[in-house]
Formats: sequence, C-alpha cells, structure tokens
Amino acid sequence: MATRWSQENTRPQCPKCNLYGQGEQYIFGTKLNHEREGLADDVMRRARSGGTKHEIELLRARAGLLAVRNQRLVEAVDARYVRAHTKDHPTVAAIKTHRARKKG
Repeated sequence: MATRWSQENTRPQCPKCNLYGQGEQYIFGTKLNHEREGLADDVMRRARSGGTKHEIELLRARAGLLAVRNQRLVEAVDARYVRAHTKDHPTVAAIKTHRARKKG
C-alpha cells in the first residue's frame, strides 16, 4: 500500500496486462529500471515497509467511513423491509388481493 499512489510506481497498462497478467510485475520492474537504475528495488522496498504513518491513518479513516456507510445501508434496507411488510403497504395489499382472488 505504501506505493499505491506513488508517481514512481504508476504507469499506464492495457487491461490484459494489468488485470489478467497481475500487472506483469517483472516486465514493469525492468522498464522502471530502464528509467532509473535501481528504481524497481526502491519501489519494492517501500512496498514491503508497510506504509508511512500518514498512509496508515488514511486507511483507518477510510475503514471508519466504510463502516458508517455500511451501517447506513443496513438501516435503509431494514426500513424498506419494515415498510414493505406492514399491513397498509400497497404491495402487501396487492399480494393479499391477488391471493384471495386465486383462492376464490
């Protein structure tokens, strides 16, 4: 994660190489070394370091925001479910009418 948005580690790639070829990391690394000798090793070292304190704080903040968003989604779905299963809801009334017609 320490190199996710690093300018030294971002280059355009076709979808085939990026998605299905896992980024063609060896080829990507050799091309980085053509730009600057030892650049691929520097990037790999930073990637293994686990990230800076700032990046870790950003990840924690993102996790907190995702938790809030997920809780809001659960509450919204619960509210819709409750509304859909009350006696006065039009959909429930329509289903009951349809079932009554089928029986009669």
